[in-house]
Amino acid sequence: MSDKKITELETISLTENTLFPIVTLGVTGQVNYATILDSIEGSVNVSDALYTVTNLSANTTSDSTTSIMSYGVNVFTGVTSSNYATKLPQPITGKTLRVINKGSRILYIYPSNIGGKINNLPVDVPAELPPDGKVYEFVCIVNPLPGEWTWDAPAINQLVFDELSISHTNGVTTNRFGVTQGGLSASSSAGSSGGNISLTGEWATESFPATTTRLKCYTNIVASDLPSINKITTTLLTAYKTNSSNVTSGQRITLDFRGDEYYNGSVSAIGSLTPSPNQEIGDTETLYYINVPFSDSTQNQLGTGGEFSNSYYTFGIFINSAAITKTYKFKFVVEYY
Repeated sequence: MSDKKITELETISLTENTLFPIVTLGVTGQVNYATILDSIEGSVNVSDALYTVTNLSANTTSDSTTSIMSYGVNVFTGVTSSNYATKLPQPITGKTLRVINKGSRILYIYPSNIGGKINNLPVDVPAELPPDGKVYEFVCIVNPLPGEWTWDAPAINQLVFDELSISHTNGVTTNRFGVTQGGLSASSSAGSSGGNISLTGEWATESFPATTTRLKCYTNIVASDLPSINKITTTLLTAYKTNSSNVTSGQRITLDFRGDEYYNGSVSAIGSLTPSPNQEIGDTETLYYINVPFSDSTQNQLGTGGEFSNSYYTFGIFINSAAITKTYKFKFVVEYY
């Protein structure tokens, strides 16, 4: 290639495994480039050009993905329920890349190699990029292999729900579903009707993409409310379309309140203490639980951004028949990005 002065960016199309000065692309896309020469008009000592690769597609759902990003700007449009994984490029300390997800679901970004890390996530765990069309920057901070990366994850927001009160009588199982006090019912279901989602009971959806990161539930339950082998369970349920005609639904995050040593949640250590059975949420010795969802973020969506539909959600509360007679109270907080 002969030397020449470049006054503006040129555009070429690259196909799979095409070599181009600094990077090897493993996908089909379009790259904006500037040839590195002795002299680029208005610039000197240029060592890198900024590459923008558009219309990228993720591949598979795990770290076995063959989709490998390049240093520069990576714009994903092909992110689906069966192909949502990609990998960072081989680590070079100090180098950066930017990623934009314009696909239909969360993009999983895995470390470059087995044993790699991103932020303070466990080894080999992917970063999750929401389909919000925003630019996120990844910086390599440790090289050589396996490499470590840092990025500015999306800010965590909260949905705070009003208190739910449920009257329970010992000897009878009490089940309730809903999001508001007035919407509580004894049953709930989700299915498909005429290609649309059909919901019974009270369900909610948000008018923006939202991925659950933690579910919190504060209660007026105390350990003495429950015999040792019994529990009160609360759960977050979601429902959404998996294709043009089918709907999936189920419990996504489950919190079990117990009165024995197997209880894994927390106990309030501050606040007032009202006589049983009239405890208020937050009283001393009342139980609360905070838990994170399992890794399939598709099932933890709360609003728009689904490939085939919005995601809908509701809460389930299941009070064991052995629990003492009492008006049980629950306050849910959902963290999301």
